[in-house]
Amino acid sequence: MLKQSVFYRFLKTRIIFLGFICFSQLLEAAPKNDSKAALSLRIAVCKRALVYEKALYKKDTISLALVYEDLNSDKLNDLLTEFSDNIIKVEPVHENDIAQRLSEFDVVYYENSVDIDKLSDLTKAHHLLSVTRVSDYVKSGKATLGIFFNDGKIKILINSTSAKAEQKEFFGEILSLSEIIE
Repeated sequence: MLKQSVFYRFLKTRIIFLGFICFSQLLEAAPKNDSKAALSLRIAVCKRALVYEKALYKKDTISLALVYEDLNSDKLNDLLTEFSDNIIKVEPVHENDIAQRLSEFDVVYYENSVDIDKLSDLTKAHHLLSVTRVSDYVKSGKATLGIFFNDGKIKILINSTSAKAEQKEFFGEILSLSEIIE
């Protein structure tokens, strides 16, 4: 009986130890927020999320303005490469030029370096879907759709108040995978 008890404690300790090792390996394997792998994953999820907006779902092509203020050329090129495909036509637009070109686009994507108040007012006035990687923009209602990493996991946020102001409506499939901000 004693041998069996010692054996089970040993086995239990070994399983817990192996669990910690596996967990630490998973943490190391998760993409870093600023890595190319993280960018690829975030943009891939974003592109899939776009087609779950009811008006965009009906379109053959989606035109996306990649609004920037001072992105370095490598980051801008990475974003352009990741977004571009047969359905999404992406074009970089400096934040000072976006107001004059809004009629050309269906979606406005912006990073954290832009004048968010100005862009938020513009997207709502012109009924364009606003997308970002900055969770605070979505939480504050400055953007409608946010795709970002939280604790190594991809997270989707949708601000329903902002969506109504932009006259956007999402299918239930994406809503069930998202955190909805009222």
